[in-house]
Amino acid sequence: MNQKKISAVSFDLWETLIKDSSRMAEKRSEYRINEIYEILSKINSNITLENIKNSLNYIRERCTQDHNKELDINFDERVIQLIEKISNKEKINLTKNIPISIGKIIDEAFLKFPPEIIHGAEEVIKNIYKKGYKICLISNTGFTSPKTYKIYLEKIGLLKYFQFILLSNELEMAKPSKNIFEIAVKKLSVPAQEILHIGDNYTADILGSKKCEFNSIWIDNEYNEVSPWSHNESKPQNKNFTIKNITEINNLINSNSKKISDN
Repeated sequence: MNQKKISAVSFDLWETLIKDSSRMAEKRSEYRINEIYEILSKINSNITLENIKNSLNYIRERCTQDHNKELDINFDERVIQLIEKISNKEKINLTKNIPISIGKIIDEAFLKFPPEIIHGAEEVIKNIYKKGYKICLISNTGFTSPKTYKIYLEKIGLLKYFQFILLSNELEMAKPSKNIFEIAVKKLSVPAQEILHIGDNYTADILGSKKCEFNSIWIDNEYNEVSPWSHNESKPQNKNFTIKNITEINNLINSNSKKISDN
């Protein structure tokens, strides 16, 4: 990596540094459904598990829809959104404690049944950190609070490497918004052209960071089912380097390859 051209590295989180297993995702969902049912069934005996399940699925879809519009809302508002969705079918008389209790369940589920760190991700970050580059995290979030994300990142040993983290449901904006990358530029205090962004979502990470003239590495991994060139986007000729696995970054760093900044 050419230090004269790259001074800082920003990472995406999901499917770049961490991933979900179907087993953990199912257990997390089951925990949320059952625990929310325990609370709400005491208020309205007609509440059903199916309603809660469908409402949680709706919230996941809303998160994705909002991100596609470069937007997000804060965690507390998302919890209220969930309760309102459930209440559309089976009335809930909202009290002050209900959103707090449900928010706690949502976060507890994430920590009890967490995603796993992708093999080799910590080694890559540690290697970059040891070479003196500034490192930050820029991530769109699901239905989990910023506080819990930070607890989780500390538990898996990654938090200490980041100078700061930018989460969509804390900033109420989402990648590929230019605004979230501009915040990173300001906080890193280096020119945008000296920042390398690494992520797996072509639209959110590569096209988003390109708006601010970042260099970028696209991790074209197993989760990218649709070709990024299928949406009337021309294949980039500059400032984009494609890999299949995050561990490939170590080879580029260790060999001081110019490919990252010069391609």
